Amino acid sequence: MKYYVRIGNKAFGPFSKEGVLTLIAQNRIERSDAVSTDKSNWRPAGEYPEFYPNPAAPAAAENGAADAEKWYVSRDGREAFGPYATETVIGMLARRELNRRCYVWREGERPRPFGQESLFFFFLPPDEAPIEETPAEKPSPIKRISKRRAAEVREFEKRVSGNYVVYLCSFGLTLVLVFLDTAMHVLNAGYESDGLGLAAKIFAGMSILSWFFCVAVSFVLMHRFWSAVQPYGASATPGKAVGYCFIPFFNLYWIFVCYFMLARDVNRNLPEEWHGVRASEFDAFSFCVMSVIPLSFCGLLADHALFRPFSVVVPFLFFVAFMIQPVVITSLKNAVFALIETQ
Repeated sequence: MKYYVRIGNKAFGPFSKEGVLTLIAQNRIERSDAVSTDKSNWRPAGEYPEFYPNPAAPAAAENGAADAEKWYVSRDGREAFGPYATETVIGMLARRELNRRCYVWREGERPRPFGQESLFFFFLPPDEAPIEETPAEKPSPIKRISKRRAAEVREFEKRVSGNYVVYLCSFGLTLVLVFLDTAMHVLNAGYESDGLGLAAKIFAGMSILSWFFCVAVSFVLMHRFWSAVQPYGASATPGKAVGYCFIPFFNLYWIFVCYFMLARDVNRNLPEEWHGVRASEFDAFSFCVMSVIPLSFCGLLADHALFRPFSVVVPFLFFVAFMIQPVVITSLKNAVFALIETQ
């Protein structure tokens, strides 16, 4: 059946029943506006039960209606009302007696919000109409970022990835030079050759330079990580987080802030629904401990009488810390990338 709507002295149409209900839901038609099926006999829209069903009509009368679909509704998901015909539910939506946060279901189904029932999509109040989602995709709890923000994220990841590759290369070079230095020392102990001794010194000097370069690149990465966390409430500024690590004695404490607190800040700001990678706080804490213990004995190493007991322990702890650091930086890199991509 087709319907015509007269607003003032001007008639509009024809409209289907669903079209008229849509106009009512958008508050473009009121009860007093004239509606006709033949453009001759006009009646107020409020007198058409298919548009404005009588709320006082008992549920039993609706059970005998021609509409076979019966719906139950609830405002809190616990107390149910109905069953109602489809037109009755649409009328409730038009009068704003129900909204998308209320629940609707058929008999034998589980309650679901109105925003998830496609049949009532176009009849939701205009200020509460949901964004249509692709049925094949599950709604993601993580917000989508804008194109401009996506470009900034890609640029940041590109710079950090470049620094990360340089760090790994310097780390691997340091390991190779340390291995060669150790091999030259072992061979020199057996053959006592001046050439082997000179080679051992050269490899030792190169390994120290490579280690310093590796440490410098690691601080560049930490500065970038701290910069990425700033918008989400970081425990320190990037300059302070890196700069305080160069203060003697105070850095024994500050290294925990630089690494461990960064891991906590990143994990705290990742969405609760996010079940992907997270920064390893345990690895960060272990790295700090392994770094602080040998540094704490630097004063004892100055005393020749106490040097021998720690001559093996201190370098070993330094080496353990050096081996743990790439694991920590990799974990922080992945977690920071996840943070800036999901916020």
